[in-house]
Amino acid sequence: CSKVSAPSVGRECPPEGPSVLQQVLRLPGNERCCDCGRADPRWASINLGITLCIECSGIHRGLGVHHSKVRSLTLDSWEPELLKLFCALGNVANNHIYEAGRDVTGVNKVTAESSRQQKEQWIKAKYVEKRFLKELPSPASCT
Repeated sequence: CSKVSAPSVGRECPPEGPSVLQQVLRLPGNERCCDCGRADPRWASINLGITLCIECSGIHRGLGVHHSKVRSLTLDSWEPELLKLFCALGNVANNHIYEAGRDVTGVNKVTAESSRQQKEQWIKAKYVEKRFLKELPSPASCT
């Protein structure tokens, strides 16, 4: 098989090794939604390299593919190269970048219990507005 995919009826190739879901959820932090923290995510943003719950994945879809490309961890096929790249990223690395400056903003991260509107505001601020990225030092201070 040239692609890693979820089991399905009438597959041409038998599953090889662990499923995409098992491989992705092995990474520390990936066992919860990257944005709200809900356990047992089944969706992913393949360009951000993060796992998502069903509700946050719907919000990510609404951002447009130029911000987030959503795929199922159980229903869609994954090319081995994409899976390898995804596993090199993950929720911990993503949040380290996209939430690095959150503490200075005073904005609280949403939780699984937050309203959909709160989650939408959080996700847009995080990925579209990039409000929580930390400023890089100026080149002059790097000498």
